[in-house]
Order: sequence, then C-alpha cells, then structure tokens
Amino acid sequence: MKVIRLKAIVVSILCLLCVLLLPIFLTSCLNGYTDEELAEIQATFESFDNNKNYAVNCEGRYLYLQEKRINIKELNYKGKEIDLILGEEDEYCYLYTSERKANSSDIYIIKLYYDTLEMEEVVCMKGLDRDAMHWRSYEDNKVLFGNDYESYIFCDLLTGEQRTCSQKDLSWQKEKKYSYETDTKNKNSWITITDNQTGQQKTVSWREDLNTFEEGQYILQLKCQNPYVGVFIELVEKDGECYILSWIPVSGMGLFGYEVVIFTYDFENDILDYYSALKYSGTSSYPSLTIIDRK
Repeated sequence: MKVIRLKAIVVSILCLLCVLLLPIFLTSCLNGYTDEELAEIQATFESFDNNKNYAVNCEGRYLYLQEKRINIKELNYKGKEIDLILGEEDEYCYLYTSERKANSSDIYIIKLYYDTLEMEEVVCMKGLDRDAMHWRSYEDNKVLFGNDYESYIFCDLLTGEQRTCSQKDLSWQKEKKYSYETDTKNKNSWITITDNQTGQQKTVSWREDLNTFEEGQYILQLKCQNPYVGVFIELVEKDGECYILSWIPVSGMGLFGYEVVIFTYDFENDILDYYSALKYSGTSSYPSLTIIDRK
C-alpha cells in the first residue's frame, strides 16, 4: 500500500510539473523567443513604414486600427450591450444592438467614430424575425439581415431605405474585379488571384515573393516558420488595387499572439510589397480586412 501511495504522489508531482513547465516549453522549444526578442520583433515591425488606412475585424467583436484596439464588449449604447460590428468605413464603423420581444426583434444600427469612440444611432429596423440577426452581410453602407436563404431584410444606411429582398437579388453588391483562392502546405502559403474580366491568373508565394523586398526578407527570417509559416488569409479590393491580409504566429504556434501583416499586390506587374502590420492577440480565428481612407 505504501508503494502504491508513493507512486501516486510521484505521478501527481510530475503532472504538476508538466502544467507549470508547459508554457515555458511551448515558447522556448517551439519558437525559442524570449520576452526581449518578442519585444524586439514588435519594435522592428513598428519601425517599418506602416500605413494606417485599414481596419482589421476579429469575429465582429474586436476592431484593430493602427493605433488602437476597440473591444465592443466594453461599449454600450443607452444601456444596451453591443451585439457585433457590422462593417467599417473611413472614419467610423457600424455596430448593432438588438432588442428581442415576444415574437420579433428590433435592431438598432449605430455609428462608432474611430477617433472619439462617440456613438450615433443611424436607423432602427423594427419587427424583424427574432432570429434575423443570425445571418447578416455588409457592403458599402448597406446591410442585410435574414435567417434563411429565401429572403432577407435590406437597409441602405445612408438613406434609411428598407425592403424585403429575395436571396437572388444581389443588385446592392459591387462586382468584384478579382477573385482568389488560398493554399498552405509544406511550410509554404500561396494565394492564387484571378482577374474576373480576363480570366488571367497569377499566384503569389510566401517563400518566393516575400524575398523580393526588405520587410518580407525580415519576415522570412522569423522562427515562426517552424512548425508554421505565415499564412495568406484573404484578398480585398479598394479603388482597383489589391491588398492581401496575412498573419504570422510569432509566439509559439499562435497560442500567445500573432503579427497581422498587410501587403499590396500589383496584379498587372506581378509585384508584392509591404503595406502595414499590427500586433494581434486574443483569438485563433482568422480576422478580416477593410481598407479605409482616414484623414
């Protein structure tokens, strides 16, 4: 009995040591970065010529700008909690909060100004289905809500116009000049971009194309490429230009933080270049990018 009890104590001690040492193992063995090295990495990114004209949306709950992170759970409008971020414009983003009733919901759409964090009600969509907010889309000051694939409620946030539309009515959306697909394997990431007018395709390679400019060469030296490389996430358009969003796990398999990096891509001349970067933490879900024009 004493032997069994001694073994149990030894196992308990070993388990405790594993719990205590696991974070150290992950940061030192998988990435090898000290706190000082991580601070140096961040300082290097901050020393680059970083453009501020973007907004990075994380699951509709956090909005990252070059100089600040906005957590909507820390905000409220007239005592109501904010549900999610709908979309981003140049000087403000749209939020919404909902008020559920017995058989319907009212949705209040609000502007949040980036610089002051002041809020302003734009429109109230009344009498929607209780589950309407479960399906939503946003583009260019226009939004839709719905809970099926047959119809939705459309609202123009500039004019206040509201109407019920079929799922086939996409007239409110702009046609995209480019489409894209991403692929990651064998410690490399690719994004294949298609010109929808001509059908011409071009592929950008993480390993090869980042090596053509100074900031990319620095990124390629980071130890984040073992076991993972940086990943191309999405391509967005703005005034006919292409911007590519990527992220890099710089703190041990992405468990403790990422660097989000934005690139520009000249499709005609097949040139990738650096645009901006920010420190990104708190979630392992891919963010989304909007290019804005801040004064």
